[in-house]
Amino acid sequence: MADRTLTNIGLYSVPEASALTGQNAPSIHRWLKGYRRKEGNTSRQVRSVLNAELGEVDGKTALTFLDLMEIRMIAAFRQHGVSWQAIRAASALACDMFGDSHPFSMQRFKTDGKTIFAELFNDGTLETLDLNKKNFVFSEVVEPSLFASLEFEDGQAARWFPKSLQKIVVLDPKRSFGHPVLSQEGIATAILAKAALVEGSVKSVASWYEIPVGSVKAAVEFEQRLAA
Repeated sequence: MADRTLTNIGLYSVPEASALTGQNAPSIHRWLKGYRRKEGNTSRQVRSVLNAELGEVDGKTALTFLDLMEIRMIAAFRQHGVSWQAIRAASALACDMFGDSHPFSMQRFKTDGKTIFAELFNDGTLETLDLNKKNFVFSEVVEPSLFASLEFEDGQAARWFPKSLQKIVVLDPKRSFGHPVLSQEGIATAILAKAALVEGSVKSVASWYEIPVGSVKAAVEFEQRLAA
């Protein structure tokens, strides 16, 4: 890892990724490394579904901001009933088409519960590409409700604002290694929450940092949700 830059990409452990995305850590490990599935008296290796690029940092599995976005999208596909076979096939094709190892963080994907679609512009016309059938289709599909909390740059997820916090808290890979900060002030939510716990007063912490009380409350709420 000495020759790789860890700036501007976000950096998270599996436990941190689990807390932030709501997916349990064992599942994330399986998505990253695959696993062996028993079939009668034999077993077979099930391939990984996440194209994580960092491997290990300081001896621990490390994930990037785009890995987090892929975890959220894959979880949404599974919640809509899309099979692992369809997810793997769509990911492989999308990686090849878009030339990116994190395709599910790049495009606005949809699903009808069986296949995965990507909205693309073709000669100025918005069309839907069925990534499991490799053709263009026009179809009634269900879009996972997780794009409203994202901001995109050049077609790829750039920032994530956790829902219900009115964009007060942000995860931005270019700030604080992608860890949660107040979007306006840039102060880590973990620092504010710890200060509020020690002091026992949100108003005092807001006064120290010269920021709105509502911002400190949002930081405390966010950290409490992570710890729950």
